Amino acid sequence: MRRRVARSPRRTGASVGAEDGGTLVTAVVAGENEVSQPDAGILFYVALDWKALHATWPGGPSDWNHLRRAVSHFLTMQLGDVHHAFRRAVVKAIPRAKEVERVPDLPPTLFWKIVNAAPPHAQACFVTIAALGLRVGEYLRLTRDHLLPYSFAVQIPGTKTAGSAATARVDERLWPWVLQGVPSPLHYKWLRLYWKRA
Repeated sequence: MRRRVARSPRRTGASVGAEDGGTLVTAVVAGENEVSQPDAGILFYVALDWKALHATWPGGPSDWNHLRRAVSHFLTMQLGDVHHAFRRAVVKAIPRAKEVERVPDLPPTLFWKIVNAAPPHAQACFVTIAALGLRVGEYLRLTRDHLLPYSFAVQIPGTKTAGSAATARVDERLWPWVLQGVPSPLHYKWLRLYWKRA
């Protein structure tokens, strides 16, 4: 079903009222360019002052970037196209927060204490993540096809580009844990829950 085409960008821009709103809406919903108009219910995304919201955001950079991705995904679903001009303009207006990489500070004795306190079916997950130095998302994407058993290594699928893919090797003594932990028997929610409980 084809969406309505905006014929009066001035009226649409005036109703938005944001500092950049008129510019964004004029560029995205311009009638002369026959750009399809988003439903009125999502036009408020243009009106938001994303920079001011970012400056007063109570959560951390990671939370903010989760919000940015959620808005992007929502608009893609609503507009039916990841390359839709409205979606791209809104996401471009949302600042990206700089995340600080976490440096784990967990002594081996405490790590193994946590592993032993976790349910048996969750233990291999934690050991695999630690042994390979993975983020949870990277771990959850692993399948048996990523395992290189003769060299005790795992091909880590890239998250952003093909260049971000890597191969991680583990000590031969930890290989049985990797075999038990790949693919993950648990989803993200349960990994987090069992780790916290332990």
